[in-house]
Amino acid sequence: MERKLNFLDYLRVDMRRAICSWKFLVGIIGVSIVMYIASMEGIASDTNVVYVVWLIVYGMLFMLSLVFSVFPFVCCFCEDFEQKYGYLQIERGNLRSYTCSKVFTIMLVSALTMMLGMLLYVSLLHIQLPWFQKEEAICQSALSLGGFRWILKRKWYFLYFAFFGFQYGILAGILALLAAFISLFVNNKLLTLSVPFIGFYFISYYSRALFGNVEKINLIYIFNATYNIWNHDGGSFGYAVLVGAIFFVIFERLIYMKLKRKMSYE
Repeated sequence: MERKLNFLDYLRVDMRRAICSWKFLVGIIGVSIVMYIASMEGIASDTNVVYVVWLIVYGMLFMLSLVFSVFPFVCCFCEDFEQKYGYLQIERGNLRSYTCSKVFTIMLVSALTMMLGMLLYVSLLHIQLPWFQKEEAICQSALSLGGFRWILKRKWYFLYFAFFGFQYGILAGILALLAAFISLFVNNKLLTLSVPFIGFYFISYYSRALFGNVEKINLIYIFNATYNIWNHDGGSFGYAVLVGAIFFVIFERLIYMKLKRKMSYE
């Protein structure tokens, strides 16, 4: 009798499928290119990498990086059920493990794509600019008000941007889960890829109206490492991870319920 697949079996397949693919590479390069285009006006001989990154995260064009960060795996449900692969995988295991693996992979790979794309971008930027200039005003803000100050003060710039990108990537992961959930209702890959961009637009422009300046419940502040909402590097990053985990649980449940209904109808 064939052994039933468990969560780790599904996860192994999903992670390999997401990371060992051309889409993962395109996502990383796409994030980097979008960031570089967004920063072209900010690059000057008297600036630095930290200054430019802090400048672009507030720009409209930066939102396009979200589309590339979710690109590797956000359409997995579209692909699975178009090709009937999803039904076969669920039959070989169980729906709960299948769903949990997909949701975990979508979120993690989206965050990793954003992080690696940012690392590639800052590496290219550093060819032209120094990492940091302590006397510059934004750099002073980064040292006194921003996240990961402990890392920045020790001049571990690559590690600083790894955490910076991953924290922002958690938001990309949440928006990717929203897109994946919508894809179960409308099986359209173009629409699925556009959801993170549209979602971020609404969060950006309506969260202030909903939450005002209350940073601790505003998603834009929580995942943007230019803010340090708890005035503690570990606390602010941990809080972002916690909020991401809450959204993970919510979307895992919603996607599971939708797939359960889908399986019962078909």
